[in-house]
Amino acid sequence: MDTDNGEPPEWMPALLLVARDRSADGWMFTRHEDVRQALAERQLVAAVAVDEPSAVPDVILARIAVRADGKIATLPDPAGPPVPGPRLEEIVSGLAHELKAVIGVDGQVVIGTAGVPVESPPPGMTELTTDRRTVYAWPGTDRYVATAAAMGVKEELTWHDAESWTVLASRHASERILTGLAAAMERFPRVTLGRKGPERSIEYVLGKGDDDLRLFAWWGPWLAPLHEDLDAAHESTREMLEMLAHPRAGQDEMDHHPDLTEEQRVAVSAAMGDRDGDAFLARVCAAFDVPQVAARLAEQTAEDVAEQTDPDLVGEPVKPEPGRLGLARAAMKEMKTSETETPFQKKTVKIATIVEVVLGLAALAVAVFDLLPWPWWVWAIIGVLLIGDGLSTPVLEWWRGRRGGSAAEQGAPVEKGGPSAETGGPSVEADRDD
Repeated sequence: MDTDNGEPPEWMPALLLVARDRSADGWMFTRHEDVRQALAERQLVAAVAVDEPSAVPDVILARIAVRADGKIATLPDPAGPPVPGPRLEEIVSGLAHELKAVIGVDGQVVIGTAGVPVESPPPGMTELTTDRRTVYAWPGTDRYVATAAAMGVKEELTWHDAESWTVLASRHASERILTGLAAAMERFPRVTLGRKGPERSIEYVLGKGDDDLRLFAWWGPWLAPLHEDLDAAHESTREMLEMLAHPRAGQDEMDHHPDLTEEQRVAVSAAMGDRDGDAFLARVCAAFDVPQVAARLAEQTAEDVAEQTDPDLVGEPVKPEPGRLGLARAAMKEMKTSETETPFQKKTVKIATIVEVVLGLAALAVAVFDLLPWPWWVWAIIGVLLIGDGLSTPVLEWWRGRRGGSAAEQGAPVEKGGPSAETGGPSVEADRDD
C-alpha cells in the first residue's frame, strides 16, 4: 500500500475518549455498542473498550490509526489492507454530533456535540472510579515516618506488618497521592502501588539521585478490535488492529538500566504483556522483593475492607498529626518505646523541647506584663504547662540515667526472667548450674 507520494504510511494510534454530554441539552447515554456501530459505519480501523468496569466509568475508550498528515486508516475492503481516509478532525466532529457526546482526542483537544472544540471537558471525563486505592511501601518500621506520610496525604492510612517493611494503605477513592517525604525521613526503595478499577500501576524509586532507578510499570485492559473476522483480515490490517487493541500500542519491553537486573526487566515486561492483570502487582512485587501484602492491599475492594473478608489485611490506623510539633511528639513517643534512637528522632526531640519552652516563656511574659487579652492566670497556666511538657522528656532521661548509674555503683540486682523495675526494658535470665 502506498500513500499519495509513493511512500508507505507510518500509522500512529490516536486515543478517543467518548463521554456523555452532561450539559442541560444532553439527554442521550453513550453506549459501547453505539460507539462501535458509529466507527464501523465509517469503515475505520479501530479498537473499542469492552462493556466492563473501567477507571473512568463515564468514558468509552477507543483507538484509531492516523498518519502524520492527519488522515485516518479506513478499511473499505474487510479483506484488504488499510487505506488513508478522511482527516481526523472531520471524523471526530461527525462522531460527536451523531453520538451527542463529547470526545477527547489524545488528551490535547475536546470536541463538543456541535463538532467544535470546547474550553473544558465535562465532569464525566475526569471523574475516576471510586474503586481505587493507593498503597505505599518502603524498608524500615519507623512509625513516625508513617505519621509523616499520613500528614502528606492529609488523611488516615492503615499500617500493616510486612517483613520489616512499612506498608501503608489509603482509604478507597482517596484524592491525594504521596509523592515524597522530607529528606530526613526518606526511605528507599520507595514503592507506590495503585489500582483504579481494572488498571494497575507500580512505581519503584531506588533513590533520590538523578541516575537512580525510577521504574514505572502499568497494566490496562485490552480493547476489542473492530473487525468481524480477524483471522481472515489482511496481514497489515491484523497487525494494526493488534497494535490498537494493546494498552501500550504493542510496547511491553522495559528499558535497560544499571540498577535493573535482566531477570527483573524480563519479569516486569512479561507482567505488563499478560492479558490477565489480576496478578500484575504481585508479580512485579515478587521481582523486587517487595512484601506481597502490598499487592494484596491494592487489590482489595471497598466491599472487601468493609466486610473484612481477609483478617490479615485489617491493619492499624495511622492518623495525621496536627503540624510539625505533632510529628515531633509522635517521634518522641516512638523513641520512648524504642531500644535505639535515630538521628532524626534526637533532632525532633530537641526541636520540640526548645519550641515548647520558648512558647511557655512567652506565655509567662504575657501574664506578667498583661500584653494580650484573657486573665493573667490563664496565660500563666498555659506557660507552666508548655514548659513542663517541654522539659519532661530531657528531665526524665536525666533522672533515669542517674538512677541507672546509682544502681550500677551499688551493684543493684535485676529481677531474673522479667523486665527491670527501673527501666521497663527486657532482661535475660542467667544460666544456672544444677
